[in-house]
Amino acid sequence: DSMTLVERLARAYVAAGQVDEAIAWHERISAGWSAALGSDDARALAARVNLGRVLVIAGLAEDAVSVLAAAAKDCERVLGPDHPECQAARAELATALTAAGQLDEAIGLYQRVLADTERRAGARSPAAILTRQKLAAAYLTAGRMKDSLAQYKRALTDSERSFGPDNPETLRVRGALAVAYHKAGRMALSVEMNEQVHKVSTRLFGADHPDSLTAAVSLAGSYYAVGRLTDSARLYEDTLTRADRVLGGAHPVTQAARDGLTAISGS
Repeated sequence: DSMTLVERLARAYVAAGQVDEAIAWHERISAGWSAALGSDDARALAARVNLGRVLVIAGLAEDAVSVLAAAAKDCERVLGPDHPECQAARAELATALTAAGQLDEAIGLYQRVLADTERRAGARSPAAILTRQKLAAAYLTAGRMKDSLAQYKRALTDSERSFGPDNPETLRVRGALAVAYHKAGRMALSVEMNEQVHKVSTRLFGADHPDSLTAAVSLAGSYYAVGRLTDSARLYEDTLTRADRVLGGAHPVTQAARDGLTAISGS
């Protein structure tokens, strides 16, 4: 129907990075469902959550918090707090609160979302592992390093048990843990995690795969941070050559490799 087509168009604008157009279309969708079915209809509530998500992507975190807080409250009133749509609304609200710098509120909500997800889907479900990572990231942003590392390590253990040590999702968790170790000043462990991610990614996907190139840039940055400048420069050079050929000169990975080499030459 026409609303479904409009929703597809709005998603296409998001995928293309045209966030202003995406916001406008999502506002139309939300208003359209509310007018046609009433603001308490599940589709109207879901449309408001989708609008909040796009507002976060656009960097309008405070607007997103306003939209999502109202949507979550109405969802719980209409459908009940345990309804999947309401749990999704709370998860998106926690993301918006993090983006808005309201970290205490975000952490409390992520804790609730995690507990709900574990009860509904299991502690080692993909949804629970993802939510645990978001909680860990919020802790990291808040400077609660011990709590962040504990959650990331738990997420890694759960991911390894559920998906296997070489699964792409597990590699992403390990990479996030490497970042957390770096920010916590535990550089040797950060290097170790990044070496594991780079080695496995290269073996599974090949050195030219975007995930492998991203892992290479992260590892080169870790080498630079611990003073292994020769290793860092060698890896940056190789990654820059590959990324420029595979991803193009304007890609963030290519730019990161180029910037890394510039930093080394100036040090």
